[in-house]
Amino acid sequence: MELNAEFSVEPTTTGADVILQSRGGVDASGKKRNTDYNAALILLLARMAGLDLAIQQAYIASSKTDGLALKKRRLELRGHSYPVQLGSLTDFEQLRLDLGFALGAFKSGPDSKGKGTSAKRVRLSVVGPGLDQLPGDAFQNILAGAADDAPQGATDKPLKYAPIGDFLRAQSMSEVRLSLDEVAQLVGPLAPSAATHQFWANARDHQLSRRKHWFDAGFDAFFEPASQSVRFVRSEGRRFEGAPPPVWTEPPTTDPDELARSVRALREKLKGRSGPLPPPPGSTDVQKVMGQTTRYNRDPNVIAWVIEQADGVCEVCEKPAPFARADGTAYLEVHHLRPLVEGGPDTTDNAVAACPNCHRALHYSAKSTALRAAVIVRLERMVDHPCKLNAAMQPIPTQ
Repeated sequence: MELNAEFSVEPTTTGADVILQSRGGVDASGKKRNTDYNAALILLLARMAGLDLAIQQAYIASSKTDGLALKKRRLELRGHSYPVQLGSLTDFEQLRLDLGFALGAFKSGPDSKGKGTSAKRVRLSVVGPGLDQLPGDAFQNILAGAADDAPQGATDKPLKYAPIGDFLRAQSMSEVRLSLDEVAQLVGPLAPSAATHQFWANARDHQLSRRKHWFDAGFDAFFEPASQSVRFVRSEGRRFEGAPPPVWTEPPTTDPDELARSVRALREKLKGRSGPLPPPPGSTDVQKVMGQTTRYNRDPNVIAWVIEQADGVCEVCEKPAPFARADGTAYLEVHHLRPLVEGGPDTTDNAVAACPNCHRALHYSAKSTALRAAVIVRLERMVDHPCKLNAAMQPIPTQ
């Protein structure tokens, strides 16, 4: 859709000035001018965020202020300080309102009431990586929506990475790995900076226009240079307004009574829930506390998810639980196929719900190794995690 709005770009020594014409009046044909001022300003802000730009300064640029020194035309934005890092914002409508408030309240002189229109001509001085390297009118064409002039991965980046979020929401695993080539198949060509840790860093105060898509899906992202891939790890702590409420909120504990209480609380919260239940992230580095006995910091979220998935049936022998608890729920125990003492992770891909008999068999049966292997083959979510201890029960050095 074409907007009724005019803007221009003027190169500067440090970047560029983007000038959006005011709303009001008519053109030579009698048509009202720049009626889509607000929508155009939001779109310009979003597209500049996609280019990792910052507003160094914003100025009123109306004809009545032309005689004022530049510093006297500077707009003071409520809730923002310069430079305004556009990539750290997700609500461009709010920034548009803040600019409009400053424009409407601007006093051009001692007799000015400062209560004019909020859609005045505005000049945004922007800076950013590589902006001064764009040839000719390329920057203006990018802002106008000419995709062919955009550097790889730059055009409409706030929406460009939305397919990553859509893809992750469809996953049931706690960890998903995508090569950069696979990411490019989802979102289109990637910028060279995609092969850096900074591009995928999980910072809430930077580049949310890109990162909010996997944050909203409940994942953190970690770039792995050796394999040129991105590891997305489910993290219930990553939420934005409008995202579903978190489920896995109980902290790990070494106290058996506290662990049981947390599992009960989680299962009570899950009653009546419909639809797929994403697994909690768990922990791949389980902490242990030394005392008269060694206790591991267990994650109640993992226990609750595994038991819920089993739905009253032992995942080893595939028979119903032998009895019910006092609260009416099926009695099953959670077993780590790679024991925590051997360096196994406290994650859903290493944990099964077992009846008491199968649980003991996994620990003490002469056929425990074959039983463990059979469960790993049969249950799709399971991973055969390696033992991290040698025969002397010492950690195996990593390469």
